[in-house]
This record gives sequence, C-alpha cells and structure tokens, in this order.
Amino acid sequence: MLNVPFSVALMVVSIPFYLLSIFRMGWNFTLSTFFAVLTLSLFTEANRGIPDFIIPGYVGAILGGGLLGLGLSLLFWNGSSLGGVNVLALYLQKRFGWDPGKVTFGVDSIIVISYFYSVGLEKGLYSILSVIITSSIISYFKGKIASATLPQNAQQ
Repeated sequence: MLNVPFSVALMVVSIPFYLLSIFRMGWNFTLSTFFAVLTLSLFTEANRGIPDFIIPGYVGAILGGGLLGLGLSLLFWNGSSLGGVNVLALYLQKRFGWDPGKVTFGVDSIIVISYFYSVGLEKGLYSILSVIITSSIISYFKGKIASATLPQNAQQ
C-alpha cells in the first residue's frame, strides 16, 4: 500500500522491537536478530530476480507455514528471532511463561484480518491457514525454546 519494498519495511518496522530487545533481551540476542532480519531483507530483494512460479494457494499456505514455523523455531531455539512480533513473543515467554506460538498467532491473526480487504477473502483465508500452521509448530517446540539459552536479563 505504501509502495515501499518489503525489505525496507521490515527493517523500519523492526526498529521499536530492536529497542525492546536491547533493553530486555540483551545485545547478543539483538545483534543476532538484526543480522537475521538483514539477511531476510537481502534475500527478499535478491528473490526479485527469480522468475515467478505458481502453486495453489493452499499448498503455499501449508508449505510456507510449515517452513516458517520450523525456521522460526530454530531461530528462537538458538537465541535469535526475525524481529518484530518475534522479539515480543520471546520476551513474553521468558518474562511471563506465555506460549510464543499463541502470541504469534494472536498478533499475526490481527494483522492478517486487517488486510482481508486489500487481498480478498480467499488469500486472507490462506494466510490464516499459514498463521495457524506456523503458530502450531512454534507452540510444539515451546519447551525447547523456553529451555534455550536466551538472555537472563529478559526476566527483568
């Protein structure tokens, strides 16, 4: 809607979450997260040069949600995130014991529902399916994520 590349929007939207991360999760977590977001942004830009291909929406939702859930779980498990809501989800898990999958589901669902108007019902429903799968996988690994070596000052 703003005609801003996703890579730029991702970096800018993550700024407040970097601040939360610095003060509540520590510098190592923040720098690792910044590097992960920067890498995603660069790969997103590089992806523009790859020819488009078409798969059914439900296949994209299932495969994309599954891969995203596994990838985020691995990042979380290793003391990093992809910025934004991920930082908040990990902070709330460490501070209050909240399930990061449920936090992710809640926030992502609000975001997806808010753009139903611009993408249409069918794509919106596929997005919800993807959010459900991603969040379920993160919830499945919540014990391993909680026991990961995340910064101790996140409990403050």
